[in-house]
Parts: sequence; C-alpha cells; structure tokens
Amino acid sequence: HGLVDSPFEDLRMYSEVLQDSSIELLDEGRLSFASASSMTLSSGCYARVMNHLDRYRDRLVLRPQEISNHPEVVRRLGLIAINTALECDIYGNVNSTHVAGTHMMNGIGGSGDFARNAHLSVFVTKSLAKRGAISSIVPMVTHVDHTEHDVDVIVTEHGLADLRGLAPRERARVVIDQCVDPLYRDLLKDYVRDASRRGGHTPHVLEEAFALSARLLDMPALIVMPEDAPAAKIAATREYGAQVVTFNRFTDDREAISRRLAEERGMTLVPPFDHPHVIAGQGTVALELLQDVPDLDYLFVCLGGGGLLSGCLLAAQALAPQCQVIGVEPTAGNDVQQSLRAGHIVRIDTPRTIADGAQSQAPGEITFPIIQRHVADIVTATDEQLVAALRFYAERMKIVVEPTGALALAGAQHGGIDLHGQRVGIVISGGNVDMDRLSRFLAA
Repeated sequence: HGLVDSPFEDLRMYSEVLQDSSIELLDEGRLSFASASSMTLSSGCYARVMNHLDRYRDRLVLRPQEISNHPEVVRRLGLIAINTALECDIYGNVNSTHVAGTHMMNGIGGSGDFARNAHLSVFVTKSLAKRGAISSIVPMVTHVDHTEHDVDVIVTEHGLADLRGLAPRERARVVIDQCVDPLYRDLLKDYVRDASRRGGHTPHVLEEAFALSARLLDMPALIVMPEDAPAAKIAATREYGAQVVTFNRFTDDREAISRRLAEERGMTLVPPFDHPHVIAGQGTVALELLQDVPDLDYLFVCLGGGGLLSGCLLAAQALAPQCQVIGVEPTAGNDVQQSLRAGHIVRIDTPRTIADGAQSQAPGEITFPIIQRHVADIVTATDEQLVAALRFYAERMKIVVEPTGALALAGAQHGGIDLHGQRVGIVISGGNVDMDRLSRFLAA
C-alpha cells in the first residue's frame, strides 16, 4: 500500500498471489500490469474486480504456479523481490514463518522462489514486535527460511541495510546501525563485541543467541513499588518472578523512576491506572458483576488513581445505565473529589492514610474525564471507618481484605447516601496486607 503515495509509475508486478493492495495499485495507476497464479481478495475488492472485468482484463494474467514461480522466468525478468520477514538476524538470515521458531504464523509461499532467483532480494519488517517487548532484529533467527546468501537488503522503519558484497561482521554492523530500534541497538552491539572475542567467521555467543526471542516465553517484569508497601505484597511479587525496585512515596517521583528504568532496560512502561488497557481490564469487575446482577441501584468502588473506577463506570454505562456508581477515596487523600469540585485535575501532597493503595496525588489524564462524565458521586472514608470495615470482613465474612480494598464498604456505610431498600454492589479489591498489621487493626 505504501507505493500508492510513491513517485513510481508504470510498475509491473510478478507474484504468486495478488491481494487487495495489488488491485489498489492498479486503480491508482502505479501498476500497469500484474501476473500471478491466483488472487486472494476481500469480498469488497472481489466484487469490484468482477463488476469491472473490462477494466482489468488486459492488465492481469493468471498462470500456473510452475510458470509464475519458475526460477528461470524469475531470473530472466530480473525482478526486484520484496518479501516480509517475521525476524532477521544481524548476519542477514530471515525467518518468515515461525514465531519463536516453533509456532507457524504463515506459510513460506513463493518467497523462497523469488528471493533465491531475483535480481535484488529485499526483506521488510518492523524493528519491534509485541509492542516493543522484543526486537525483530535478533542475534540469530529461531527458524531459517532464507539464508544470508539469498538476502540482499533488509529494511525497517529506521533504515535500509544493503548487505551485498559484505562479510558477516560487516553485515552485522550495517544491520545494527541502519535497522535496529534504538532500544536494542546497544544490546546488539554488545552481543557482537562479546561474540567477536570468541572468534569465528560468523561470531556467536550461543548461550545468549536466543535471549531476545526467549522474552516472548519468559518476559521479564520490573515493578516499581513504595518502600513502605506491605512486606507480604513485595515478597509475593518477587515470588511471581518479578524484580522489585522500591522508592520513597513522600520524596521520590515514581513516574520519573519508572520512565528512566524503562528507557535504560528497553522495557515497556505499564502505568498503574492511567492506560486504556488497564482501565478495560479493571472494568471487568463491574462487567462480570452486572452480568450476574443487572438490576443494581448503586455500585460502590474503591478509588485511588481512578483506573478501577473508570473501568467500572464504562461497564455500568454499557450494561446498567440506571446504576449509580459511587467512588470512595480516603478522607486524607480526596484528590479526585477536589478535582471534580474544581472542574480540573487537582494535585495534592502524598496523603497519609492506612489505605496505601489509594495514596495517589491526582487522578489520571485518561481516568479523570471518564469519572467527570459518568460518576454519580465521590464520597470519602476515614482510617477509623476503614478499620471498622476490615473488622466486619474478618469477623462476618471470614476474608482478608487490605485497607484500600475496604474503601467501598466504608463509603457505603458512612458516605451519607440513603441506601434503605436499594440493591447495592460493593467492590472488594485487594488482600495485600501484612498479618501483623492486620492483627493490630483488628485489635484496636
């Protein structure tokens, strides 16, 4: 499709399969002729071609695969072959078919016929995959469809690596400099340096060669948590396999620390609440509740930065618009309540409250407009009211709840809303509390 906006004209296309993009190029006048053994078109494009066959009759030829892909024909025509790669390695080998070397994503088709015999063989890929979790340029591909002998040029959004006439070590330098995303450039340069110390025509550190691909199967996680977070929460996070970096919530800037670590380590930053995917995931709480109990009058939701509340608001709007959704935040940390009254985001000092999961200083840029548009009200709960709610959960319901998770119940009990005769939903979110600390709360 990119050729539609290019300066090229009167192009001729030889392929195994023609798709919608080929028809679009014909319509736009970029292609004057196209040859293949078959066409795979969307229903709309197929109808357009069938209804205007006279427009395409002299510009399309379909012939047997034995002819369209024949090596002698490809060589005689002197084609420029452009194919897509799943991943390329620094020495020019290409994997077109198997994710992580095991799961087939697509067949090799005619790419091998054209790549081996074309006048110029080009492979195109994005530099990153899985939203930046891994690099598409790796030390060694996990599956080889096209060897470095059949690959002349590698292209990513960052640049073009012309590998013709280059020795393996020269190819590695050009590929890294021209095609690798900056997140992984230094990492691959370090790999080449370490591999070169071992010698060899095509240097490798075999025990590290598939490290980037392994991130698909064992993706590392680094969690930035307050140093005063419950010890049980920190320990559990580490047991799940994540690395934990702590900070002082009263003096340090968590967002700045997280951004720096993500940039240094080439990781994807996932914010705690102000992201559409986080909001959507947390909103499944209300989604599942309202699917089971669609006729709720009120739904009380714990509130910190607003991710959980925003998700619940959107779910309620879709499934039960009559349900009034109430957010509950600590009395000492009512940044969202203040923001709603002011009509804009208000930032406060880090609040001092036992609800450690709701010690946010301001609602998010994404969460605040959703709350502003859909929430029925915001109420608050004191630490004393949270302790009473914890005691209720422990004594009556026999469950362990953290102080932040008890906000919704405390708000329903003490928020000043008349709930007599109403059907009320309470969101209980979180059980991350140290047993010693919970014991002190219950004994108070």
